[in-house]
Amino acid sequence: DPDVHFVKERAQRRPAKPEELALIPLFKEVV
Repeated sequence: DPDVHFVKERAQRRPAKPEELALIPLFKEVV
């Protein structure tokens, strides 16, 4: 899923925001 990849790429460049971390489980459930 491009969205999951995008979030992971963002996390590698800088600390992920709490909102982004909260979205990751949602993306995994969708995939």
